Amino acid sequence: MVLTRSRMEQRVENLENTLAEVRTAVNELLGLRETVAELKNIMLQGDRHKRRGRSTTNRRRHTSASVSSSSSEGKSHESHSVSRSPYQKRISDRVYTGRKVDLPLFSGDDAYGWLIRVERYFKLNHVAEEDKVEIILIAMAGKALNWYQWWDEQTDDHSWVNFKDALFRHFQPALVQNPFGPMLSIRQTGSVMEYRDHFEMVVAPLKLADQGMLKGVFLNGLKKEISTELKLHQTSGLTELMDKALLLEQKNKVWIGKKIKKKTT
Repeated sequence: MVLTRSRMEQRVENLENTLAEVRTAVNELLGLRETVAELKNIMLQGDRHKRRGRSTTNRRRHTSASVSSSSSEGKSHESHSVSRSPYQKRISDRVYTGRKVDLPLFSGDDAYGWLIRVERYFKLNHVAEEDKVEIILIAMAGKALNWYQWWDEQTDDHSWVNFKDALFRHFQPALVQNPFGPMLSIRQTGSVMEYRDHFEMVVAPLKLADQGMLKGVFLNGLKKEISTELKLHQTSGLTELMDKALLLEQKNKVWIGKKIKKKTT
């Protein structure tokens, strides 16, 4: 009996020891669990810091790239500005509020009308007097370009005034030799508007011509049925005379139309 009891006590003691070991192991496992959780939190925080760091780095790189790009563009723009001619810089610096004005081409016809458009182009773009002859080369075409090359080689005076004089002598010599000759030879062969357009084109270079003389020349070139009736009207100037000529032409057309209609009925 004593032996049995001692064995029981031994077993109980062994069980207690085992339970103690189990409790210790469980406590160690719980400790490990907490440690793992802490490590997990630390790792998550580390990942967040890394992501934030990458985001900040990317923003810095983007900002740096933008600044670098802007700087390079600015340098490129500055170098481009330095390489441009004074004329090109004046053109690019000008702000236009209306429609774009292009340099008109010239192939040899109507030199005076072309020069009027060119002078307007130069004025709008603030082209310096000394730059005009060089720039005008890009507006030459066909026989006009051939003449320009010849003139450029032959002359020592490359001023704008000399260029215009040479241009008139070559392409419109009548304006130099006899400015009034073309005007005096004009006659109405079509409508009054066509005659008026031709007359204005020829008279345009004659800036100092007497208005009374111009009225007489215009009246003399009209068809008889219009000029005869027009002489009966008082006009204060050349423009009014031209306008009345148009009205008389329209009136005559209406009268002729009615007359033809009566004959047919």
